[in-house]
Amino acid sequence: MLLEKVKCPTCGAPVNIGSRDALARCSYCGGQFRIARDAYGAQLAADFLARAAAARWLEEQSTMLQVGRAAAEARHQREMWQFEREGALLSFWPLLFILALVLGLIFILVGGIGAFAGAALVASGVALSLLGWQAQNRLADHEERSARLFGETMAQFDRREAGIRRQRERILTQIEALIEIT
Repeated sequence: MLLEKVKCPTCGAPVNIGSRDALARCSYCGGQFRIARDAYGAQLAADFLARAAAARWLEEQSTMLQVGRAAAEARHQREMWQFEREGALLSFWPLLFILALVLGLIFILVGGIGAFAGAALVASGVALSLLGWQAQNRLADHEERSARLFGETMAQFDRREAGIRRQRERILTQIEALIEIT
């Protein structure tokens, strides 16, 4: 004998329950849930189970968010190490410039064909210093942009986590209210 229709706590589909049913199974998703027989009937149990499922789902979302946050932090750390390595390599350009300049001047002073080699060394030293200076500036800009994006990403994680926490607390409060009713 049909008692009433309740909503499945998993998918929200209507489920027909009988007066003697202790368990109900959703024909759409296959979910099974217990029927409580009290003043508020099966709907109270379904509401409780739906909220409990939502709280579990939010807990899973929070866990996935933490995993994503840890991955973003690891990715940022790798980027910072790469910037550090590249910066260390680029820190040698002033030394190379001075070396090319000194050698070039020595060749120029020696004279003859060395003067042409010296001029070439001086020119390449100047070109090398300009390229090194530009590369160092680009690296600093990229590092600054990466740090800013990382900060924005972490702020997004924090906002999403706070929203999940508020929603989970609201659902747990509703579950506590349902428990007090029974």
